[in-house]
Amino acid sequence: MLYIYDILLNFSKEKLLEFYEWEKDDKIDHVKKIKLLKIDSKVMDDFIDYTVTILDEKKEEIKNGMELFKNKQIKSAMLFTDGYRVLAILFNEQYKSIAKSKLLLEEELDVLDIAEKLNTVNMVYKKTAKKNLLFLTRREFEIKCYLEKELKKAYKKQDINKLTYIYMEYFDGEEKDFEKMYIQLKNSLQEINEKHIKIFDMLTCNRNKQIN
Repeated sequence: MLYIYDILLNFSKEKLLEFYEWEKDDKIDHVKKIKLLKIDSKVMDDFIDYTVTILDEKKEEIKNGMELFKNKQIKSAMLFTDGYRVLAILFNEQYKSIAKSKLLLEEELDVLDIAEKLNTVNMVYKKTAKKNLLFLTRREFEIKCYLEKELKKAYKKQDINKLTYIYMEYFDGEEKDFEKMYIQLKNSLQEINEKHIKIFDMLTCNRNKQIN
């Protein structure tokens, strides 16, 4: 088993962050060493897009597959590459993926150079819970999460005024059915656009004014 040494990872349980989306407040792991496995590109697609559970003997290779510099902490994780992309996955005790990270650009290129000499291995796994968040920017993802929370809060409290306000800003029209307003607004969040950003800015501006 091949190890990659001395890299930085930014594991996320939700949005898979590109290296240029990393922020100074993120919990960055300084990895002392982590195991590397080369897989087929179709498998790589699944590993990126889905929650996966490893079912074959690779579980033993994943177990204790990553060591951190800090406190010499050991975790069940592994680097995967298809020769074109590199992905780090953190697993729980059932070998189900719970967080993922991309690499910094230079470190990814180094891993890809190494991957040219590796053979592709087969993987047995099951996949669940596809997340369509890959192509959202970090800001779009934060806006999506915030608006989802605000809509759920308004729906739970039966806050007709707030839901109507958001609905009229987004659809430029009225809808008297509270249930329909909520469903239509919730469905609109499948793709974040300029109207969502405008509503987010207005709601957060009002919230900040109330705090001040």
